Amino acid sequence: MDYIEVSHQVLECISSREFDTLRTLLDNEATMELPYAPDGVPALTEGAENIVAAVAYVEEHFRVFKLQPHEAYFCRDSETVILEATSMGVRKPSGTYQNRYVFVFRFKGNKILRWREYLNPLQL
Repeated sequence: MDYIEVSHQVLECISSREFDTLRTLLDNEATMELPYAPDGVPALTEGAENIVAAVAYVEEHFRVFKLQPHEAYFCRDSETVILEATSMGVRKPSGTYQNRYVFVFRFKGNKILRWREYLNPLQL
């Protein structure tokens, strides 16, 4: 499986709330870093199960949440994909949400080992 394809699949899993499938794309020792995490959200999450649980926030806070990838860049030397995306969501109980993201996925074999996610925290 191609690394860019896996990166797109991660966003699709979040959008469609297929968290069991998301789990299969992560290395057991994966880490997720959110350098601009808002208050109350951990800047670092370790372990595939914990990452899936953290991402499941979309079920709690959104009626609809979609991530749309725009550009993808593969860094062959480091087995890394940089992915630009936009989100659009409908919050619970009301309101809309839109943001721009840059995801950096580093792979180990065919699974994500390191997930770094940059977003505009002012949109939160």
